[in-house]
Amino acid sequence: MSVIKPFDESGIARGADGIARYLERPPSVVEMLRRSVEEAPQSEAIVEVGGERINYRDLWDRSARVAGGLQALGKSGKGEVLLRFKRKSRTGQRSHIVVWQRS
Repeated sequence: MSVIKPFDESGIARGADGIARYLERPPSVVEMLRRSVEEAPQSEAIVEVGGERINYRDLWDRSARVAGGLQALGKSGKGEVLLRFKRKSRTGQRSHIVVWQRS
């Protein structure tokens, strides 16, 4: 009897412990976003049903403005900052996630 695999599992390996792990993934979320900006800047990164659509270039630029604001406030350091902003929209709860890594 064959096993049905409905999803593409390329780039995924299962360890001896049975846990699936991604192969060749970016070292950070920032690097993943940076690659998306370089490879497909006009592709949609965030889509709100019936609302705003944000491409990777715009998401990167907005994130950079937030990062600049954090630096201006003296908030800096190594590693990453992850902020989650919530606001209500006519379709319900909406969240934006901004990621910044200081080089």
